[in-house]
Amino acid sequence: MTESADAGATTTVLLRELTEFMHAYARAEAHALAQAQAQAEGRASSHADDYGVGSLAADLVSRMVSLLGVTGAGVSVARAGRVEFVAAWGAEATELERFQERQSGPCVDAIRRGEVMAVADLGQMPETVDEVEHARERWRVFAKRAAHTGIVALAVLPFRPRQRGLGALSLYDASARGWTEQELAIAGVFADLAATHVFTATVLDRQRTAIEQLQGALDSRIIIEQAKGMIAEQRGIGVDEAFVLLRKHANDHHAGLHATAEAVVHMGMRP
Repeated sequence: MTESADAGATTTVLLRELTEFMHAYARAEAHALAQAQAQAEGRASSHADDYGVGSLAADLVSRMVSLLGVTGAGVSVARAGRVEFVAAWGAEATELERFQERQSGPCVDAIRRGEVMAVADLGQMPETVDEVEHARERWRVFAKRAAHTGIVALAVLPFRPRQRGLGALSLYDASARGWTEQELAIAGVFADLAATHVFTATVLDRQRTAIEQLQGALDSRIIIEQAKGMIAEQRGIGVDEAFVLLRKHANDHHAGLHATAEAVVHMGMRP
């Protein structure tokens, strides 16, 4: 087969894989929106699903291994101020992703800095590591663990470089590997699609949290108003005076105002 024919076959495979992944992305987006709607309507637990991030990440790492011929790949995302492992292909990638979840490492640094980190040989500490605050020791610890698993080369592509903190796609290889611009560009295209979905899931999760907080505040206000009315009726006083009594009872007994109001409404307690 000629060189041009090889290139054409490679392009065909790439386009097919990208098309299939775009379909997976579209399904994940639809699933996330349906899940959010179900949560809003009370038809699903607010913590029953990750909005399809896990399934799309699993699809992504599998395709990266197939397309780029790497030993393994992993995806981790940032949640609640920490990096969490989501999916991986290969035992080595799984171990290193979980290790970084606990100990930090290149994936965590890439997410925080929003920069691609490509290392041909983890045994040769790259000069760029010195640009990351306190990174050299963290990377030395990671490199030792990577050597234990048989991984030599690493490339990390953060999700949305201009929006730090979403997550990253990590590529692992058991041989020294000078990552080419083409390889990183291919991985970047797929990572950008995954990043868009992670962003969607993040927005939906924040909206869910805000709605739950607002609903909690509303429920608390309602129970307090009910307690005020019951106290006022029993004592023959105004609701403002009833509220003073309710609050005093809560303070005197080192209890929360909401908990005290619930005791009045549901347990018959009277201050």
